[in-house]
Amino acid sequence: MLTITRSRLFSLCTILSICALSGCFLGPAKKKKNVERASIRRAANEDITISPSDTVWLVPGQKLTLSATSKRPGAQLSWEGVAGASYIYEAPTLAYPCETKEVSLTATATLDQIVKTRKMKIFVQNKSCQLNEASGLSSNDTTKLLLGKDKSLYIGTRSGLTWFKDGTATKILLAGNNEILQVVTALAQDDTYLYVGKARKLGPYPIKGFGVDRFKFRGTRYTPEQQAIFTDNYVSAIFFSRSGDTLVPEVLAAANYTTPGIVHRPTDLASIQGNPTTGSDLLKGESLYAGIEVGNRTYYGGDGGVWEFEDEKLIERFDGNEWNGKGGFLGMGSNRSVRALAADSAGTVWVGLQSGIFAKGGIVSLQPATSDAPKANWSGPVTLTGAGNDVRALAVDSADNLWIATDNGLVRRNVDGVFAVYGANSGLPSNDIRDLVYDANTSNLWIATGAGVQRWSLAQQ
Repeated sequence: MLTITRSRLFSLCTILSICALSGCFLGPAKKKKNVERASIRRAANEDITISPSDTVWLVPGQKLTLSATSKRPGAQLSWEGVAGASYIYEAPTLAYPCETKEVSLTATATLDQIVKTRKMKIFVQNKSCQLNEASGLSSNDTTKLLLGKDKSLYIGTRSGLTWFKDGTATKILLAGNNEILQVVTALAQDDTYLYVGKARKLGPYPIKGFGVDRFKFRGTRYTPEQQAIFTDNYVSAIFFSRSGDTLVPEVLAAANYTTPGIVHRPTDLASIQGNPTTGSDLLKGESLYAGIEVGNRTYYGGDGGVWEFEDEKLIERFDGNEWNGKGGFLGMGSNRSVRALAADSAGTVWVGLQSGIFAKGGIVSLQPATSDAPKANWSGPVTLTGAGNDVRALAVDSADNLWIATDNGLVRRNVDGVFAVYGANSGLPSNDIRDLVYDANTSNLWIATGAGVQRWSLAQQ
């Protein structure tokens, strides 16, 4: 009597399954035909090409002729179920001026009952648009921008915060009432919370702090979860650094008169109330205005220059001659205050400087140290001819062009080092540029000004 153990039965079933898929029990003719069909299938998956092959940006009403070709004679081509190798697409109208419609179109090649598809993406939007009080903003006097994780836009002003999504502007009520007196000085968002840094509006500058509000999105609106009230110094920037697999909020407080600035990494906002003097020992007492994480390194910018940390250990500080642990920025001390930081794809760190009585402002580029070049290098400062040199914000687009927000115009530095200046004569609401944010998905640049917000489609310029 033949006994089949469970392990042998499992092995036999596995062999039978493999044979069923590969054709062990088929005759030579059947096997050959299956091999030919598999070859055809692979070829069909490779032979279809479409034109245009890259993402396309269109304005409403614009028509675009699409085409598809196949290397295999006899393949039946169609677009969106309409037979034919060519297809004319007309961009639809938009529901509101700043809407961006993302459209996916599919080309199909069918041969011997084998179907191959190829998709292309189209963005439909106006080349530019504006948001202002007529659009629902709290104020045209904008200060900060944040591109949300849900593709919405948060707009900070000198009179509160507006959340713009799907054509609807919603004012987010900040803690402390008297919202008209609150200047939004910083915006940041993680997977759970929206952080809003605030200052009290006294005259033309934010000089006293309301602190930080932390909001959580619940269904259709944001509700306040926690608040930290600063009596004197105000929140100048909020960004996230990585501690292992965790994103940690970094709250930077600028000095105000006798109250020193400080870096906070709060797990609980209640721990940094009043005139907070406790926090991270990294840069205690410094007045800080910008922070950025590049790879495993974190950079801070402030009145004392630029500091570079790796794993919370100070590596170098930039003083204009070299990176070291001492000295003022560019030999000018606090007159060379850093107000903005950005990094391009090559790892270059761009530094935006504040102009003043003894300082010309402009930009500096920093090449951090590497194993091949153990000493970091800097270049600049470069003054911005034809524009202001009080740099408020920096942004880098997908082509590594640097965009510079100044007190008198928007400046673009191309990757080849050529500068161009834009202002009210280029369609901007104002020459007073406050903040910038670049959307890599849509190639849109959002520009906050003293007279509202402008969106430019860099792909359509």
